[in-house]
Amino acid sequence: YGEGIDRYTELITIGCDLGLINKSGAWYTLPFLEGEKTKFQGTEKIRAFLLQNQDAYDKLYAEVKTIIGSK
Repeated sequence: YGEGIDRYTELITIGCDLGLINKSGAWYTLPFLEGEKTKFQGTEKIRAFLLQNQDAYDKLYAEVKTIIGSK
């Protein structure tokens, strides 16, 4: 609320739809990140992780763009 369109939550939703993020119940895992904490409970936890880790966000964003065919 008060932030406009939330690009982080939107990217999480798209990542789940494309199979880049695994979702099981309230648990999310990020298999494309190696060597980092990749399991989160709840959307807010994974969103907070992406907010604090710009590299992880950028990597997920690049993977999504590759899959959908955008440059």
